[in-house]
Amino acid sequence: MNGLAFFHRFIGISVALVIALASGLASSAEETKQPLPPPPLAYTKADQPSWLPRVLNLLVKKKGWILKDHRLFRQGGKPTFLALIWNTRRISGHGHMELYKVRVISQRNVRLNFVRGYTETSLSIEEPSGHDIGGDGVPFLALRYASHGSSYHGYGVRVYRLVRNSVDVTPDWAGLAKRMLALDGGKSLALIVADTRWGGYFIGCGQCGPYFDMVMRWTAKGFRPECKDHPDQYEQNIESYKRWSKSSSSDWPTPMRHFLWLGVAIAFNKLQMGRLNEGKALYQETLQKARERGARGWGQSEKEFNHWLNAVEKDFGPAVAAATARPDLSCPLMAYRGEGAHPGTVERIEHFRFKPESRP
Repeated sequence: MNGLAFFHRFIGISVALVIALASGLASSAEETKQPLPPPPLAYTKADQPSWLPRVLNLLVKKKGWILKDHRLFRQGGKPTFLALIWNTRRISGHGHMELYKVRVISQRNVRLNFVRGYTETSLSIEEPSGHDIGGDGVPFLALRYASHGSSYHGYGVRVYRLVRNSVDVTPDWAGLAKRMLALDGGKSLALIVADTRWGGYFIGCGQCGPYFDMVMRWTAKGFRPECKDHPDQYEQNIESYKRWSKSSSSDWPTPMRHFLWLGVAIAFNKLQMGRLNEGKALYQETLQKARERGARGWGQSEKEFNHWLNAVEKDFGPAVAAATARPDLSCPLMAYRGEGAHPGTVERIEHFRFKPESRP
């Protein structure tokens, strides 16, 4: 296969994987598509204070940027925070979020104190911003960011609780916060966090998994994992993997890697939802079937065949053992503390990156 043909094949594989990933996100985030009532802790255009348009116009003149969106939050019936989403210019501009604390002395005297900012290629304010998620009258700001690059890590959400000068409550310790599910009509919140430790394992591309969801719910002590309480999330993920497998198996560089990827992905979703015996059995069955077919049956050399079997056993096996040993955990994959990335992942991705030293 020549270089151009390989590149086209690689792009085809990447697109297929992105489609599979996107379909999984859509199916599991259906609840966010259900329209929520107007947020009680944020002003709407119908009830916004009379001073707000004037203050926004002054800010636009001062900044010289394009104001894409804004949200004025309230607590105890009074304005508290103003979130602004800017674009630096119409074409090829960057997004800026600015968060101000608001103090209204009079309708003609409104003080704004800058407390936080965030910059990315694209930003937007997401539901359920302004809803009483914690049940204590404190609003939340959900900020979606997008790098528009190829990396999975360039897309996600930041979550801020609007108390004091604002508090970033995004649980970075758990993984990559990807999307929010507003439950009970906006009265409670679930956050989907991705365990990305095995990203790009079987094939190197910015969006390639496998990634494993952790469902987290907001509590008085912050976001806490509750995977076992949301089995539908993992059932939907498994069905998405199966649908993708039927439509894209021919796009993979080798059938063996596709087989291992699918088996491991489904097994780990079962582990995460608490079906530990099923997950462990499927993982072991996947490896056993791969062995029984043999290198020749997969159309691979003995070296490549043994390499992948040994790598999967080394990098996924300890996680299976750790998860099955901790049935008490709400998200069993949390029991595994190790890294998961295949040693060739970075090399495979770097091969396609532009290198400054290669300039003519």
